[in-house]
Amino acid sequence: MANMQNSADSFLIGIAAGSSEDQDTKILNEELEKVTGIKGIEVSFQNFYQSGITNDFWDNANKRAKATGANESSRDFLRCKYAWAPSALAIFVPKIHMVGSARKIMIEKFGSLVEGANPQWPDRTRMRFLPIKGGNFKSEKTKAIIKKRIA
Repeated sequence: MANMQNSADSFLIGIAAGSSEDQDTKILNEELEKVTGIKGIEVSFQNFYQSGITNDFWDNANKRAKATGANESSRDFLRCKYAWAPSALAIFVPKIHMVGSARKIMIEKFGSLVEGANPQWPDRTRMRFLPIKGGNFKSEKTKAIIKKRIA
């Protein structure tokens, strides 16, 4: 599946920490726009990239897959590699001008713990929104926080 089903263009605004590959995204894609007011917002579970952060996760994934001793094109190798790859429920918007405001809304609604637990999303799961941006982080402190949450 493409990043977004209802738009030819898609712009990543963040991921849902605590998401899983088997999660039913249909409910989220039907309800998230209503809850947030962000027109055309969609989710899709996939590998993601965050400059300066996810390279270490990919290195670990490759290292663990190589440790299996399996051929690099085998199912066993690839299964192990992608089990350790940086993957999550990715959140997209259809227009680039929406990125900043959509991130802000998602941080306000789903970016902080609520009574010590991750916030509840429209599908009743508990996940925390983690903003992902196209460039590098200027702050090493922010980078460390994001890396820890991804881990």
